[in-house]
Amino acid sequence: NAVDVILPVPLYVDPSLDENYRLRHIGSDLDYVYDYVEEHRSEMLVPLREFFTQGLYCPCNMLIARSEVYDELCEWLFPILFSLHEKVGWREDRYQNRYSGFISERLISFFFEYNRDKYKRVFADKMFIR
Repeated sequence: NAVDVILPVPLYVDPSLDENYRLRHIGSDLDYVYDYVEEHRSEMLVPLREFFTQGLYCPCNMLIARSEVYDELCEWLFPILFSLHEKVGWREDRYQNRYSGFISERLISFFFEYNRDKYKRVFADKMFIR
């Protein structure tokens, strides 16, 4: 009852979230996210950039949360993703077309790190079933 959100055990990437994203995906998507946050949530820009200098994030876009916590996450996250989608649109490369999912994994992780004093987080291992 004291837990607000359950997240997957963090995954470590090297050398940092920013550099790893740029190596594996299209870096301009991440630049756009930084620009969006600077324009719409400027108080979060420095913490967001600092978060992306480290190497831990919760993968797979999975979480279990209290409804009010989930609502707050969605109210923050989806305007960023919808704006990114308006800017980028559809990509021919099927893997890179999943950009909103790749970005949201990192942004969900940032949201709960940014709000670590507000929400009690715990981490659980995930299991893939075939």
